[in-house]
Amino acid sequence: MRRKHPKLVSEVVDVYKIVRELLKLEDFELNDLEKKDPRKMGPQIRFCVQDQEEEVKKKFEDYQNRDRMKKVFFPFVEPNLLFTAENGEAEIFLNFDNAGGHAEIVGYCSKNDDFHNVLMWFCEAASQAGIRYIELLVSAFRPDLQRVALDSKFLPCAYYPIMRLNDQGEREDHLLFSRSFETLDFIDMHLVATNRRFLDAFMKSWYEMLVRCQPSFDDEDWRIG
Repeated sequence: MRRKHPKLVSEVVDVYKIVRELLKLEDFELNDLEKKDPRKMGPQIRFCVQDQEEEVKKKFEDYQNRDRMKKVFFPFVEPNLLFTAENGEAEIFLNFDNAGGHAEIVGYCSKNDDFHNVLMWFCEAASQAGIRYIELLVSAFRPDLQRVALDSKFLPCAYYPIMRLNDQGEREDHLLFSRSFETLDFIDMHLVATNRRFLDAFMKSWYEMLVRCQPSFDDEDWRIG
């Protein structure tokens, strides 16, 4: 039932190659899409936070029943936090662990065609609200959303084969992206072979993003004097 030949952008290829080798999977289809500068957030979007859990769940269920969300998928968890854009352009539902500062995006709806703009300003608001780490699941057959996640400073950290049943009765692979607002430190981790390979792929993506975010000497906005 598994849908084959995932459509991937270049930064997530190394993660898929690890899984492909372990599970003897097929080749992938490379989709190199135009990149956006992660430094540029676009027009400011201000968010307000709703943390009344029952009200958030009620609204989430209502949106699901009326098919009002463009994307709804993070299994086994329910939302307990809602970020709403003050201009009414976007709503993002989260499951948030207040003790650890960890959150998963479990659903969202957006009237703004530039979801990169929405995601960047949402992350700014999430960081100010005390969230330390955010996860986002993206289909391995949606290179456009993979590109948006990467351009919004989310990094690929896991790959799940056959994770979700699509409308055609096939099971699609999914990628897990994460964005941390804390300093990354892996020095004291004990890694076995496969874990090390995943960490290597993650750090390669992190380094590529770091390089992309550096100012160019040819960019007039960054010139001194």
